[in-house]
Amino acid sequence: MSFPIEDNGKLIGILWIALNLEQVSKRLEEWNTIIGVVLPKSDMNSGFIQVAIFAVVVVILITAVVVFGIFWFLKKRLLPLENSVLILDQMAKGDLTEAFTFTNHDEIGRKNLALDGFVKSIRKSLGEIQTVAEEIAISAEGLRDSSSSFSDMAQGTTASAEEVAASMETTAVSTAKHHNNIVELNQKILELSKGAIQIEKDTKATLANTENITKQAKLGGESLNQAEVENVMKRLSLAT
Repeated sequence: MSFPIEDNGKLIGILWIALNLEQVSKRLEEWNTIIGVVLPKSDMNSGFIQVAIFAVVVVILITAVVVFGIFWFLKKRLLPLENSVLILDQMAKGDLTEAFTFTNHDEIGRKNLALDGFVKSIRKSLGEIQTVAEEIAISAEGLRDSSSSFSDMAQGTTASAEEVAASMETTAVSTAKHHNNIVELNQKILELSKGAIQIEKDTKATLANTENITKQAKLGGESLNQAEVENVMKRLSLAT
């Protein structure tokens, strides 16, 4: 690095600064030059101060440029990451409307692209879940209406069953009464049958006695007196 040395605007020399003595020696050997400088002490101090100030300014400028470049580079690389963190915070609160931006083809950009696909998949799944939930709500409403109708039908069926049960109970009572009447009628018919059989027996006995009496009457003819006729009449009365 070389710097001009001036005195009141007049060039009086050039100051060359090397990083180390080896470079200085090598350069002098290439040039086949021997440098010698004779300067007043005041000029040396003035030139050194100028060079030092210039070097400090250059170092400050270079440092500022480097710091600005590093800051710009980090901001460019980390800004998508900060945006991703903010979007993830919104997702944690339930907001899935934000989208990840794909800025660079690096790890952060690919990560944002993958996260954006993941968020879209979640949105789609939530939409399907919402659709299914709405369908379930509609089905539940229909089931509730059907259950209400079925409950009304069940109440009507219960009332009809109670009416049928009451009617069957009345029919059972009436049937039992008819059964008792039939049993009683059968008993009376049996008694009448027995009475008819007895009457038939008595009638046969009476007929037999009558035939016997008739035969005796025919045999006796007119020879029977009044006493025998009375005797026959007594027998007839006894037979009846």
